Amino acid sequence: MPTFDFAQAYSYYLQMIFICSFYGYLLPMITPILIIAFSVQYWVDKYNLLTRCSSPIDMGYFLTNLTWKAFEMSLVLFVLGHIIWGKYFYQTLKATNIIYNYTNLGLTVGYISFVTFLPALTEKLIGRFAS
Repeated sequence: MPTFDFAQAYSYYLQMIFICSFYGYLLPMITPILIIAFSVQYWVDKYNLLTRCSSPIDMGYFLTNLTWKAFEMSLVLFVLGHIIWGKYFYQTLKATNIIYNYTNLGLTVGYISFVTFLPALTEKLIGRFAS
């Protein structure tokens, strides 16, 4: 069984975060695209790691979960940074950019809420059906 390449996965996530932070204000639609990319890549990596590959080292659940949550929370920080600092750096701020930024904020908060509360909700539902 081939080993899962953590370095490649980590560099992919760093590249996506850099793109979002660098171009996020110029292209506000990049944040929802990054959310979709993170979601798809999470499931692809999970499938590969659990079925097709083996882990060369045991990183532990806590460290893996902490790293993943840090990447997810960085999306909220980027959008907040665009909302707060955009009016100071860009004198000709368009209304569409403001609408996009607040829409992105809503999407990121919704995404973070979904991935945070869904596992606990799923465990409760499974517990109800199992008993």
